[in-house]
Amino acid sequence: MNFFRSHKTECWIAGGLAAVLLACFLLYGIDHPFDVWQEWIVVLADLLLFLLIGIVFVFRWIGDWRAPDSPLQPIRIPLSDFLKIFLLMLCAHFVRILLAFLWQSIAFSFEGTIADSLWIWHGSDTRHYLAIAEHWYADYDQSGTVWRLVFLPFYSILVRLVAFLTRDAYSAGMIVSILSSCFAGCALFALARQDWDEPTAWRAVKYCCILPASLFQTAALTESTFLLLSLLCMLGARRRNWLLAGIAGGLAAFTRSVGVILLIPVGYEWLTAVIHSEKRKGPLLWGLALLLIPAGLSGYLLINRIETGSALTFMRLQKENWDQQLGWFFHSVRYQLNYGLRWLREGNRQDAIGLWFANLIAQFGSLGVMLFAAKRMRPSYLAYFLAYFAVAMGTTWLLSAPRYLMVLFPLLFAMADLGRKKRIDRTLTVSCLLLGQMYLYAFIGRFDVY
Repeated sequence: MNFFRSHKTECWIAGGLAAVLLACFLLYGIDHPFDVWQEWIVVLADLLLFLLIGIVFVFRWIGDWRAPDSPLQPIRIPLSDFLKIFLLMLCAHFVRILLAFLWQSIAFSFEGTIADSLWIWHGSDTRHYLAIAEHWYADYDQSGTVWRLVFLPFYSILVRLVAFLTRDAYSAGMIVSILSSCFAGCALFALARQDWDEPTAWRAVKYCCILPASLFQTAALTESTFLLLSLLCMLGARRRNWLLAGIAGGLAAFTRSVGVILLIPVGYEWLTAVIHSEKRKGPLLWGLALLLIPAGLSGYLLINRIETGSALTFMRLQKENWDQQLGWFFHSVRYQLNYGLRWLREGNRQDAIGLWFANLIAQFGSLGVMLFAAKRMRPSYLAYFLAYFAVAMGTTWLLSAPRYLMVLFPLLFAMADLGRKKRIDRTLTVSCLLLGQMYLYAFIGRFDVY
């Protein structure tokens, strides 16, 4: 009873969150009756884990705003540390490329050179980004590539710029991805040092290198670029450099539509600065820079309007071609379980494990890791995790959960924080390395890995 009296606001908000999720579940259950008990288990487990993280966020949020402000002291990091991280990330890419070559040679009878083997790093969407880099969105309907307009352009713009030097869009794409990843490692370390000690920051970089889905950082895809821009955005917010936060966040939203979600954690940091500042005028004015984040997505909507006459054409194309639209995040685990079990019964074990069960492992694994680390996580990072997870995992045809969650940097912080205990660190490290090799094998074998 005393706990409720001293935390009345937190309890009411947490209760409201639980009521909202319960209402969503009941409405969903009415429209989508459950057929088997396994569906009940995965949906309720997904909802419960999400709710528990949400409750921790509420208590961390209110406690953070009630506590007196502590002076922000940007951590000075030696240039030599950034150089070590850059080289470490670069080595991780070269090792990954070498391992992929060995897998191709041993398991798939590949007889070419390591340079010839680089074609394998074509991701499922690589050709679309390269087509945009070479031809923009021209003739998207007449050429039959009607889906190209659903891909945002900033990564392709970078590829086009680098291709002026390489004279080849594909090699330019890999260069952009690898360099973005290396700089992202530096930004990750700098951001981690604002809230954790140096060993924890180094562990965050380690997990960035070895996450099973980290192979997508090497491929010619947007993941590395989006991760870099997301980290720079939050680094700007943590250091109260709102212009950096706005520019980096805007470019992230011009790279992937979910980048606009960065407005939530950055907005939280800005409100915290306003609440704790004695001079309100400065932070309030600098808050205008945060409008650059939705401006990035607005630029993409403008491209849609210029090309087709409608700013929302991409949504129509996604729905018509892939039945893709926003839905309930807990619905995803249900249909993924059903597809996985069905494919197993039909004998398609490789793709069932590589696609559907990999998606389930990524979702429940990320929720579990975040829950155990949530009490020591900054509220803005928890807010970002919850919002990003609900949106990215809530698409009605989710095939790429490991890839989408790989760029969710609070997960790296959570794993690094849990790794304070050596036994947990060893377990997470070995698990990532083993699962990473299995995932790389599936990717090279062109299983259903997206």
